[in-house]
Amino acid sequence: MQDTEELALAEFRKGDRLIRLSRKSFKGTTFFDLRAFYKDEETGEWRHTRQGVSLNPAKEDVRMLIEKLYHEMNKINQVNTPRNENRASKHSQEQRRNS
Repeated sequence: MQDTEELALAEFRKGDRLIRLSRKSFKGTTFFDLRAFYKDEETGEWRHTRQGVSLNPAKEDVRMLIEKLYHEMNKINQVNTPRNENRASKHSQEQRRNS
């Protein structure tokens, strides 16, 4: 019987690395693991690095981190609203008309 179970939840490429968010269970404890992977040139397989972090979802710290992330994403999205994009688009149209 295997002590460790892993379920990949999300992943994306960053340069020559793969960043993966997984849910893992080890000896009855479930946690989230956010880790960098590199591609083994000999086998072509993705291998995990020591770069990463494991978070216990039972801790309030994880909830706080997620809430802070959403809060900051919303602030960034407010700066990049369609209203601001429309202003830039109108400015570009005016410049084309004047040239």
